[in-house]
Amino acid sequence: MADRTIHANEIILNGVKFPIDGFVRESLISRFPAAMRIGAPDYANEQLLSNWIINDATGGLLIEEMDESIHQDRYWWSTCDTRFRSNILLPPLPSGPLTLPSNVTAPSIVNANMETDAAGWTGGDRSAAQYHTGSYSWAIASGSAYQDLVWDDAYKGKAFVFGCWVYCEAGGATAVIIIDDAIGTSSSKVITGGAAWVHIYVTRTLAATATRLRLTITRTGASGSTFADDATLVGQTIGTVPLFVNFNSKQYAACGYTLVKMNAGNTGYDPVGCFPTVITDLVVGSDGNLLIYLGDSDYYWWMTTAELFYNTDASLANKGLRWDGKTWKMAANGRWWYTVTPSTASPAWTAADASGGLDDYTLTPKSLDVYRDANGNLIPYCATTKGLWAYDIDTSMWVETEVGLPEHTQAGMGLVVWQDGIYVSGGLSVKKYIAAGTATLTEVGLSQDDGLPQLRSGEIVKFIKGYDEFFALIDSTYEGATSRSQVVSYDGTGWRTWWEATADNKNMYAGIVTSVNKHQLLFSTTDGVYSIPLQRTSRNPKKVAGYTYNTSGIHISPRFDAGTKAFPKLATKLTLFLDDMSATETVAVSYQIDQAQGALTSAWTSLVAAQTADGVKEQTFGTNGVGVVFYDIQFRLALAQAGANTTSPIVKGMVLSFLKLLGRKKAWTFTISTSEAGRVGATPKELTDALSTILSTNTLMLFTFRDGSAAADTHYVIVQPYSSFTAAGPNWMGQANLTCVEV
Repeated sequence: MADRTIHANEIILNGVKFPIDGFVRESLISRFPAAMRIGAPDYANEQLLSNWIINDATGGLLIEEMDESIHQDRYWWSTCDTRFRSNILLPPLPSGPLTLPSNVTAPSIVNANMETDAAGWTGGDRSAAQYHTGSYSWAIASGSAYQDLVWDDAYKGKAFVFGCWVYCEAGGATAVIIIDDAIGTSSSKVITGGAAWVHIYVTRTLAATATRLRLTITRTGASGSTFADDATLVGQTIGTVPLFVNFNSKQYAACGYTLVKMNAGNTGYDPVGCFPTVITDLVVGSDGNLLIYLGDSDYYWWMTTAELFYNTDASLANKGLRWDGKTWKMAANGRWWYTVTPSTASPAWTAADASGGLDDYTLTPKSLDVYRDANGNLIPYCATTKGLWAYDIDTSMWVETEVGLPEHTQAGMGLVVWQDGIYVSGGLSVKKYIAAGTATLTEVGLSQDDGLPQLRSGEIVKFIKGYDEFFALIDSTYEGATSRSQVVSYDGTGWRTWWEATADNKNMYAGIVTSVNKHQLLFSTTDGVYSIPLQRTSRNPKKVAGYTYNTSGIHISPRFDAGTKAFPKLATKLTLFLDDMSATETVAVSYQIDQAQGALTSAWTSLVAAQTADGVKEQTFGTNGVGVVFYDIQFRLALAQAGANTTSPIVKGMVLSFLKLLGRKKAWTFTISTSEAGRVGATPKELTDALSTILSTNTLMLFTFRDGSAAADTHYVIVQPYSSFTAAGPNWMGQANLTCVEV
């Protein structure tokens, strides 16, 4: 087999030496068809360059590795407003943290256990006739006993709760306890004679002009004494804000032991009432009062629309809801009761899960809501650490739905009914459940696609119902100490970010959409309560007068690889179209290539410095515009404003122009003359047969027209195209025109 040429005008192809006429003509060939176009083809009609056109980010976040055929409206992560096509804007401006009341240490009650004779109390006497604990109580045969505690002006405007055990002898004696601040009084419920110890409370927020803190125990009735024992006083104890409720056209929140109310200026909360322990739920009852649940061990309270407070003698109220004309309560283990009269001193609660309670299933109830069943009837649902359960009132039992989940400590913390489905969280997973004859279950959560950046990851702890979307609070403390918490929303199409914490490792707690003072989203964090304005009219910020923007936002595109990372591309130019720019409203662009893992805000290569002018901005890549070779590329847009917060720069569109590179390939064209077969020691027929073999060979063939002394002299090729001129009959002489193409 020939492997080298030693004479002019001959080549070796597929191990056969052929004579040729003239020269071998060498050329470079294109390995591509027409230019590749991603985006609107009307603006990508170039013959050489390809274009990636970005003008729509409405599909939402979570795409780091894009499929250009389906992810044109997606991005990886952003704090910008991306709800509207051809508009990447700064995020809304939050206000906060809103002011919360401060903790108050209550002054000590002298002789609170009533064990010391003639100490602390004015009126009444120590008595051994009855006692709750110890050996004595305080007997009041008529009138009142009171105590003025040591006064401090710091108590003005603060909430206190006074508790006391009372015993009323049969025959008509009654008892009521009172907080008196010299400006007004607040009274507990009235206890009538029953010859049993009863624990009663009263709460009052002292007037801003108060001058004293007097605790009074009053006895009335025709006969019999009232006994008091084991008095307590708790000052407002402020903690995190795990609960919000809209009630009587006002916005209230639970704050540790204290119920607080949004002030008229929307700048903070004022104390309304204080309770003996942490508030576990706020429920608008079926009788129109606000119920303050205090968990399993303590009695729950109710508040009237006039903000008068009364405690009941019922406990085991950890969570609750209003449904079917009744008020419902649930214990921490899932036990379940209802009543039609929740706002009474001794409400009658009826067990509602005798046939099958959640406490039978070794799980933890997390959230309650009302949604329809397969027949379209509204029923309660409970999200738990093991999935979603539905309540069947006909059988008085809880039934597991199709949303059964492996046990997860944070599962069920997010539960919301929005549009046609009920949504349940578990970590960053979100299950959408639609009840019907054939129920449907869909995963729509933030665990899909490529997920959130690790520096912005966490777990969902709350869903908040909105109008055109629902919101989710992502708590980064479940991820680690280097992640930041966020508020995101889901609109049925995709997820987007509304707010992120300014520091790592912040807890998220609760939220609500309210129209008290203004239409707004309220949410609570480690640092307090924040407010984000929402719109009742147009949702597009550019159509809303006085809309306010945050000072900065970043937007990170997916990684673009033109269909594959296997082959290089040459980035030549980035074209931006910008609007509403000024010296204080700017946009800058940076990039990273080839799977670089820069942080969200650092380790990127600057491409476009902060722009201040409207219109088109073109920026070439590389020194003197020679381009940058990449296998994949990702962009980071940094939007900023330092002027009036009612303006935002706008990125209307962006185009990356690039050249596809697959390495240069050569082709060689030449003419074989079989009539000169004798020059290579063959006959015309032998060369013609060799050509036939070459044309039917599907593998690459060795081709050389040099002496083979260098590796570059040998090529592996296919033949395309081919044409020939040949004589008829027994004459095999002729000419064949071949092109050998390097692959």
